[in-house]
Amino acid sequence: MSTTTPLRTKGCKRLLVLFMLTNFSLSAQLLEQHHEKYWLRPAPVQGVDSLQPVSFIGNYPILDLSQQAYQSQLQGIAEATSGTLFLVLKNQGDLSTERPLLQIGRFVIYTNKVLLDGQELSIDTINAKASILRLNFQARPNQPYTAPRVRINKDVQVSEIIFYERMLEPEQRRIVESYLAMKYSVNITENTNPELRDYLNIFKDKAWSSRLDALYNQEVLALGRLDTIGFYQSQTYSSDAQSISLSLQPEAEPGTMPELDLEDGSLLILSRKEHESAQQDCGSSPEVNTWKLRLINWNSTEPNLYLTLDTILDSTQQPLLTDGSTTIPLKTAELASRTQLAIPLNKIEASGDLYLTLGSPDLECDPLAKVLIRNCNRMDSTANQLYIQVQAEALPATLNLVNLNTKEALQTELNDPATLIGQLGAGQYQLSLHNNKRLLSDKVFQLGSCADDLLGSTTDKNAPFEINEGSPSWVVSALPGNGPSELNEESLEAYLKSLGIDPNTTGQVVKKGIEVYPNPGSRFDPVNFRLEGLSGIPFTVQIYDSKGNLMVQREFTPSVETAEFRHPFRVDGSYFIRFISAQHSETKHLRIKSNLQ
Repeated sequence: MSTTTPLRTKGCKRLLVLFMLTNFSLSAQLLEQHHEKYWLRPAPVQGVDSLQPVSFIGNYPILDLSQQAYQSQLQGIAEATSGTLFLVLKNQGDLSTERPLLQIGRFVIYTNKVLLDGQELSIDTINAKASILRLNFQARPNQPYTAPRVRINKDVQVSEIIFYERMLEPEQRRIVESYLAMKYSVNITENTNPELRDYLNIFKDKAWSSRLDALYNQEVLALGRLDTIGFYQSQTYSSDAQSISLSLQPEAEPGTMPELDLEDGSLLILSRKEHESAQQDCGSSPEVNTWKLRLINWNSTEPNLYLTLDTILDSTQQPLLTDGSTTIPLKTAELASRTQLAIPLNKIEASGDLYLTLGSPDLECDPLAKVLIRNCNRMDSTANQLYIQVQAEALPATLNLVNLNTKEALQTELNDPATLIGQLGAGQYQLSLHNNKRLLSDKVFQLGSCADDLLGSTTDKNAPFEINEGSPSWVVSALPGNGPSELNEESLEAYLKSLGIDPNTTGQVVKKGIEVYPNPGSRFDPVNFRLEGLSGIPFTVQIYDSKGNLMVQREFTPSVETAEFRHPFRVDGSYFIRFISAQHSETKHLRIKSNLQ
């Protein structure tokens, strides 16, 4: 069944769809060096007066491809011998049908495959959930003539088609796909190709990063204004056009785009994690940071951001907004079967990303995991520390820890009740701890600069997408025993002292992690990666260049005899090395400089 939203005028039951985008220019182009040959999209000003409901993808109506203007462009694409084609579409028909959904020249698109000159290419199933399809093609020598035919199945619904006359480079393809994903709220975070999960803006910054934001991969919505590419959104909807809306005004209707005060270059990204709210059972995290809000060059006088959900919150769930340092309550309003949250953007002086937290009522049982954050600014210490205590029945548990300022990311399996993490640099941190049954802890916090912090004042919080050189490595230590019976500063210090560990230093017992040396390295000598406390764990090692291109992939299992992975880097520059396993995953940043010799 189609997703439809009838919009009615006062005193009249006739459908009226107004689509106004005075800031949108039909002359805009997405790529600086390559112009779109054909671009089929909703018009900047569109009025539809019909008794029939209109179907949407996100905030935009589907195209009537039977119109002559669209037919002529489709015919032009059908006659092309090579290029790159993008489509935003959904299928409202029978998924088991063998009939094609769409044919454009040499391409014949089915629900789960594409035929190009008769050659079959597998694709993810095109169903009622909107998706983005990208097709690259180039003429082969002596290729038999194919009639430039255009056929459109009544079950396929398309909102946008973009065609380039050339084969685009990977980074260019990601920019176009990111634009479409942000415009239509189509999720690309679970792309089968990991290199295509990031959302890139026109400046090639990562508006959503698969490495840093991977937990927030269920929904990604965007507002903003980027005049160069004709992107203007003062409101948006989830791709189904009904379950979620995000707007700068309290009232939003699909197909409308209010012209508000929004400066060019502003971008806002809202993403949702899998755990929507805190579970009501004993042992789960008492709060869940359900939504993450990222403001990029945001400049608008609009006072509030309105998030409307197709659910009613429990009366005990007080929504809060936090950056890990400051927390403010949010106002809510019930609209029929929906809840609207008002986020006061003009009252926030945030340091980093913002998180929308939904708490649960107090339960008369002990949590299965506790986290104590030891900020050196608040105690007599030379380093920041993080202490994690997990009940034996909740082990093993997976820890995800990210420093959003330095871009350090750690995923590791905890098998011991007590764990101490030291050498944590300054920045905003995102922590998630879970096992196969429940989310055990979900926290956002900020740590200051310490005497042992190598970053100090070099961290630029206004440049959230840059990598800072000299990022310190974290020290993960498994501690003996079950930890203190009651977790507070005094009991933890007594426990650490009983182990012979100075509470005011890092404290190492059983170190687990990956150390890189030398860093910076030279292109004349191999770089060493020492894996400590990870013996016997099979790793996939992936080496990426500074543009995110995968350069090398190898398998490596450290042992007592061979605990180091070595690799030569022959070109100066910045590299990211990912060590991936089920028990421990870690990403390291490496610089290669030829002037070291």
